[in-house]
Amino acid sequence: MIDEWDKDRIDLHQAGFLMQPGRSKLILNMQRIQPAWLREVVRQYLRQRIDLTAGSLCSQLSSFVWFSKFLPNFPEVKAPAQVNRRLIQQFISFITASRAELTNAPLGASRRAKILQNLGQLFDSQTDFPRLLIFKEDIPRAVRTTTPQWIPESVMAQLLAHQHALVEPYGAMLRVILEIGCRVGELCTLAIDCLSQDPSGDSYVTRVAHKQHKTVIVPISSEIAKVIQVAQLRAKAQYGEGVVYLFPKNALKPVFARTFNQRINEHIETQQITDDNGQLWHFTARQCRHTVATRLINSGVSQPTIQRFLGHETPRMTDVYAQIHDQTLKEAFFKYQNQIKTD
Repeated sequence: MIDEWDKDRIDLHQAGFLMQPGRSKLILNMQRIQPAWLREVVRQYLRQRIDLTAGSLCSQLSSFVWFSKFLPNFPEVKAPAQVNRRLIQQFISFITASRAELTNAPLGASRRAKILQNLGQLFDSQTDFPRLLIFKEDIPRAVRTTTPQWIPESVMAQLLAHQHALVEPYGAMLRVILEIGCRVGELCTLAIDCLSQDPSGDSYVTRVAHKQHKTVIVPISSEIAKVIQVAQLRAKAQYGEGVVYLFPKNALKPVFARTFNQRINEHIETQQITDDNGQLWHFTARQCRHTVATRLINSGVSQPTIQRFLGHETPRMTDVYAQIHDQTLKEAFFKYQNQIKTD
């Protein structure tokens, strides 16, 4: 029997990697890597990276494809040992001038940074000591966007005002994600029995944080508990008692994340939901996670509590999402000033 890793097209599910429910299979197409010596180096390296998810392996392969595109200019390079600092400097110039295939736009700083980081790890793995092919100064810093990652209150008000016009289950999905701030993959794969109650009668949702490989249980309002109960009845009425997911595509598969984003944006266009500048709002599910974190921190909820609610492993992960508004900062400052004056 042929080892999956010896094939030119490696099915990561067949290679033993777990896939998120509802996700199409992921294939590592090793034929994208030329020349042959580089392809084998990449194959053996990725095979050893059992610490990575299937999606991360595909991302790594994509980085090595860029180096593969660059190498035909240097046919004399035929082994990892021949990759030197001078060649890497030329490669940095190459990706800086390159443009993305689909958008024809220059590669962004974050994309170039990831390519260089992955490439450095690849060639460091070929020796017993770091070769220092890529320096810290080579890694470009991403330019911070000024576009808010959370949903502005004006847009939120419009979404809530028109929420009942959303076809189900997408209306229920939007209400749930705006309360618990989970990742969209976690929303789509909520189990049909995700709802529970404690002895006091308060409701909770259990979700699987695929990224951290753990289960997260968070409290929810009675309103969202009712939304989930209705969704449970709807799913069972449509697909029977054996339905697996709260928001099903069919009896065994959940709604896809891309479908959720697509349906919400279609709804936004139909209802003409705009930002403060009158521009049609473009929705992504990640904005909901930012919005929940921002609202929590601006309501005075402690960062450790937010960290646990979002299912983050470290406070640094929470910092990425939680944005302290100027008004909140001002109120906190004057509260502090009043306290020290009375002490």
